[in-house]
Amino acid sequence: MTGGAWFVVSDLHLDGRPCARGTDTAFPRFLETVVAASTAERRTLVLLGDTFDLQGPVRQTPAVVVERLKSLADAHAEIFRALAGCVRFGIELRVVGGNHDIEVTRPAVAAQLTMLLGLDPGHPGVQFSPWVVHEPGVLYAEHGSQHHELNRMPTLLSVVARGDACTQLPVTPLAAASRARSWCPADEAVVARVVRSVWATRREERRARTTWYRELLDHEAADLGVSSRALADLAAVTRFKVGPAVVASARRTAERLVGVHHPGSHYAARAAAIHRVLVGYESPAAAYVFGHNHRAGRVDLPGEPPAAYLNAGTWSADVRGRGPDRVDGKLFPYVRVFATSAGVGADVAFWRSSP
Repeated sequence: MTGGAWFVVSDLHLDGRPCARGTDTAFPRFLETVVAASTAERRTLVLLGDTFDLQGPVRQTPAVVVERLKSLADAHAEIFRALAGCVRFGIELRVVGGNHDIEVTRPAVAAQLTMLLGLDPGHPGVQFSPWVVHEPGVLYAEHGSQHHELNRMPTLLSVVARGDACTQLPVTPLAAASRARSWCPADEAVVARVVRSVWATRREERRARTTWYRELLDHEAADLGVSSRALADLAAVTRFKVGPAVVASARRTAERLVGVHHPGSHYAARAAAIHRVLVGYESPAAAYVFGHNHRAGRVDLPGEPPAAYLNAGTWSADVRGRGPDRVDGKLFPYVRVFATSAGVGADVAFWRSSP
């Protein structure tokens, strides 16, 4: 078991505009007073996806995304300076791609982000992942959009597989409905855009079961320290199917319309399925951490060894669920995981910014 402390933050959604919650000021203070102040021998900060709003799933050239990232660095200079300071202070930075910023894991974009932190490309203190951060026996963390029917990208690993010339991923159905103008004619009906995306996603699901994608899984498995079969089984926990996707989308839409706050049990169930897979391959984690749904919380998972699903919530103004941050905008959620010789502890904490 690896000792240390992991601090997981998700869904900052930095988009170039000041956040209504004061994230530009609060996040640097959080890094200073919580992460940098930790006395753990090894400290890791995990940005668990949707840190940046880079206009949704991959559909732009790396050059365009790099320019967008530069503009975000200018707009959120305090946050970039604070992140750079963490790395120089010896804190490991792990950047995971989300459905809003999966482009950041492209080699050219990752190199640009590292340089915007004032570091050389390839700096060992900054690592990027399009899917999972895995610390055997301790932590399994992913953004969570792969378990959202309308945000799933079946061939996610192709983002980095062929460098910056890789084939673009199809726009997911949800993005097709909400942010479609940048990839198809403005006068095309929303329904037509979504239908095109649904069929493209189904086509990608078929590609995800080919030898080509299995080779990508094998490469990723080696990086994560799990067997190829284990990672293939993890990839199979979720599949895009039109019927269930439509039903789930309709249910969630209806819940929002009537003011029901879904507790996130869907994600806890997926975390439990992932735990069962890893237990079967004798490589379980103690903490399974997601973001994406903006609902901070914790659910203990059934089975042995003991494990928990935790959600890091959001630092954006779009807070959901029933956590204390929904009624108090000065509370910011994060997941903390501690590993010592005595075992692993994990919880969802709420840091309060100054008045």
